[in-house]
Amino acid sequence: MRLQMLFCLLFLLASLGAEPVWNPPHQTVSLDHLHMDISLDEKTGRIWGKVSYKMTPLWDDVQKITLDAEEMDIQKVSINKENTENTENTDKTLTYTHQKRHLIITLDKKYTRKDSFILSVFYEVRPRRGIYFVRPDHGYPKKPYQIWTQGQAEDNHYWFPCYDYPNVRSTSDIKVRVRKPYLVISNGVLDSIEEANDWNTYHWKMDEPYVSYLVSLVIGDFVKIEDEAKDVDLHYYVQEKDVAKAMRAFQKTPEMLHLFEEKIGYPYPYKKYAQTPVTDFLFGGMENITSTTLAAHTIQDDRADLDGNHDTLIAHELIHQWFGNWITCRNWSHLWLNEGFATFFEAIWMEHDKGPDYYKQEMRLSYDWYIESDTHSMIWDNYEDLEDIFDSHAYAKGGWVLHMLRDVLGEKDFWRGVQLYVKRNQNRVVTTDDLRYSFEDASGKNLKWFFDQWVVRAGHPKFKASWGWQKDTKMLAIKVEQTQKGELFRVPVNIEIHTSEKSQNYRVWLDQKSSQLYFPCSKEPLLVAFDKGGKVLKEIEFHKENKEWIYQLLHDNDIWGRLAAAKALSKYPEKAALEALRETLVKDSFYAVRQEVAYALGKIESPLAIEALLEGTNDPDALVRAASMSSLGEISSSENTEVILRAKKLFSEDLSYGVQAASLKTLSYLAEEEETEEEREEEIAFSQAELDKMIKEALGMDSPKEIIRSAAIEVLGDIGDDKSLETVKDWMLYGKPAPCRLAAFEAFYEIQKEEQEEAALYLLPYLKDPYVKVRQKSIALLGKLKVSAAITSLIEVVEQDPFSHVQIAAKKAIEKINK
Repeated sequence: MRLQMLFCLLFLLASLGAEPVWNPPHQTVSLDHLHMDISLDEKTGRIWGKVSYKMTPLWDDVQKITLDAEEMDIQKVSINKENTENTENTDKTLTYTHQKRHLIITLDKKYTRKDSFILSVFYEVRPRRGIYFVRPDHGYPKKPYQIWTQGQAEDNHYWFPCYDYPNVRSTSDIKVRVRKPYLVISNGVLDSIEEANDWNTYHWKMDEPYVSYLVSLVIGDFVKIEDEAKDVDLHYYVQEKDVAKAMRAFQKTPEMLHLFEEKIGYPYPYKKYAQTPVTDFLFGGMENITSTTLAAHTIQDDRADLDGNHDTLIAHELIHQWFGNWITCRNWSHLWLNEGFATFFEAIWMEHDKGPDYYKQEMRLSYDWYIESDTHSMIWDNYEDLEDIFDSHAYAKGGWVLHMLRDVLGEKDFWRGVQLYVKRNQNRVVTTDDLRYSFEDASGKNLKWFFDQWVVRAGHPKFKASWGWQKDTKMLAIKVEQTQKGELFRVPVNIEIHTSEKSQNYRVWLDQKSSQLYFPCSKEPLLVAFDKGGKVLKEIEFHKENKEWIYQLLHDNDIWGRLAAAKALSKYPEKAALEALRETLVKDSFYAVRQEVAYALGKIESPLAIEALLEGTNDPDALVRAASMSSLGEISSSENTEVILRAKKLFSEDLSYGVQAASLKTLSYLAEEEETEEEREEEIAFSQAELDKMIKEALGMDSPKEIIRSAAIEVLGDIGDDKSLETVKDWMLYGKPAPCRLAAFEAFYEIQKEEQEEAALYLLPYLKDPYVKVRQKSIALLGKLKVSAAITSLIEVVEQDPFSHVQIAAKKAIEKINK
């Protein structure tokens, strides 16, 4: 039996992902128009009706057509050669075979490029992915009835027959029949609503062609809020309970649209733009054409705004209407053309709305995401699962490629290139070469070297640098080495030299393994800045004395330099460094620098650091207060009454949910056990009993994304006693808020990781949990526990879970267990 199971496992692991999913199949026809006429039952999760396509052969002998239609009951396929609305008199029934994903249709004869016809598929389905039926149940009795789609990357073929690849575009008219009072939001403009008894039929028309993964439905009991931007109708669909606070999320949409039109040089391509927050959405947002779907937490109260709003998300999905929808990557290996532009324009919006430092901060966040990940080519065609491509390369590095190109070309040529790219490729599918040619033609420069090294090749340069001043020659010498493995990079680097007299700026190109650079410098530099302004995606080890880092922290006008100095000084806990960090925490003009300084001080165990961080907890920015409080937890002791009193006060009174969560976690580090009556009579600054009471209070507090409850659950994981374990298990259960459940699984692992067999046995039932992220979390923890008894259940996941990325996660967990 053991041998048989092992053989089955090896077969499953070998076959999973064996087919190259990134390669779209041959097209035999163009899909000129999609007509959908379906009904949906929100209570049973059933869809039925027909989908018709107007088709034109691309070959001269087409007799077989393949559509994608997975897990469907195909009832009939017919052809109408008259190109008229299908009727029993004009339709001709066709034969077909249905093999997993593929619906292979045999036409009644061979058709040529001169022919066109309408092909209709009648079907019924209860889909497990691609479209999601949200409804109340025993665990969540207050959930609203909602239905929403999520087609990217190739999931729409689970709910309607289609060609589910990004290289074919068609117009559409979509008729959807739903029960009253639910309304339907879809692509394009609403043509009509027909009433019949307890049902309404919504008819949406989209005159601009688009690819199949952008076909969208959102169905529910929503209130429509109307807005406008020039000639574009803006619609925000929200639940009744969210009407009063909805505009906090959407109020900047018109200004974003105007800014993007100006930068791109082309108006918004469509007549309408809708945004709809929905319950249980899988991601932050999805840019379905003319109709973005958002997670429900996009709507938040004014307190939540203290910890950050969703402007960059709104900007990201809006700019996709140009880059991703109007212009679409031809295949998924060029996804960065969609997501890189969206990430870059998030920063462009912040630059416009709040200034250049906020642009740099957005690029810094992208940098941090990318630099912590594995490296591969941005044109990636050997991924294991389609979910894998939605990574830091498509988004973060994609945004950085455009950021660097902006620097290499300069403002005028860069934006000319963007505008030429849009002009040439509107309503087209593209590859990276289309973008390169546009920038080359707009600037007159050969950019093959740039795209080869940043897009085709993997990785980024790693530099090691040092400098020395030659007093006799009045020259500054900078030695720079490229230390990465593989090929060298060619990059322009801005050098800034500060002396007591002046600052001088230079621009040099580096393309050698080792470079020795010389600059005139009449006095010994106080600061030498390498890559001033953060223009190059790189790692750098720059040897500097402590006094230069201090000067850089206090005087550099570039946040990149001040951020780097804060990190460097966290390693040098001398008084001068601490005083500079404290001064910066109190006085620096930019919140992210103060935040980074707070984290740096949290690595230095010193009364001066604690004193500075206590000042930081009074910062006007909630993110700085939270960072200061978190760092106090890292370096304070239970004897520090002032820290404890401040944390208790902020937990009770601060308006920021993030600060409250950070205060609770810090207090958990400082709590002392009361073991005897004699010890209880002593003055204990903060006891375990007080912490228990505070945890109970926190578990009863509502907050966006459950940040406070999740913090309390994390604390329970750190405590790790039997009482904490029982509470954690309770928060793992179906029916608890999703973020709390995920936090509880992590806490459970922290408590039970030494009891491997027992922990694994407890996790196994969650492999069939309705919530996909709980299944993923359970799989990941089973892989860490390495209990062989879990393999049989994980094999079932590989065989049965509807999501391929979950199957692959289970396969990887099995591989970890077998090591």
